[in-house]
Amino acid sequence: MTPGPEPGSEVRLLVQGRLGDPHHLLGAHAENGTTTIRAFQPEADEITVAYPGGTAPMRQADPAGLFEAVVAVPDLAGYRLRIRSREHEWEAEDPYRFSPTLGQLDLHLIGEGTHLRLWHRLGARLMEHEGVTGTAFAVWAPSAAGVHLVADANQWDARTWAGPASGSCSCPGWAPAAATSTG
Repeated sequence: MTPGPEPGSEVRLLVQGRLGDPHHLLGAHAENGTTTIRAFQPEADEITVAYPGGTAPMRQADPAGLFEAVVAVPDLAGYRLRIRSREHEWEAEDPYRFSPTLGQLDLHLIGEGTHLRLWHRLGARLMEHEGVTGTAFAVWAPSAAGVHLVADANQWDARTWAGPASGSCSCPGWAPAAATSTG
C-alpha cells in the first residue's frame, strides 16, 4: 500500500493551497497489485470510489477532508467519486486521476520564453483528454504560491482543485466536468 501522508505535512500544505504537486498526494497510486486513491473534499461526509467491477468506500484519512481507499485492482485507471455532504450528493470524475495536459517540453519552452503557440497551451481549452470531455486550464504565474480552479464542477470550493505551483508555470490541469453548456 502506498504510504499515506504524514499528519501535519502534505495535508497542511494542501489545505493552505501551497502543496507544490497535488498529484503526488491525490488521485490514484498503484503499488504491489493494489491502487490507493486519495481525494480532498473538505465538505464531504462520505466518499465512495466507483470503478468497473465494483465500489469501495473511502475512509477519512485526515479531518481536514482527505479521504483514502485501497482497491485490490492493480493500476486502476478509470473510476469516479460518489460524494455525499450534508446538503448534496453527486458523482464526478476525479481530476487528479488524469495525467497533466501540459508536457515537459511545453513547460521548458514557456519557462525560457520560446514557446511559439502559447494560445494553444495557456488559458482554458475545451478538449477531450484520456477519453473524457472537459476543460484544460493552465496559467503562467511564476510568483504564485498556488493556483486554484473554482467552478460549478467543484461546487465553487477553491480548496478542492489546487494546481501545482512549480515556480514557473502553475496549472490546475484538468476539469473533467467543466465543459461547454448550451444554456
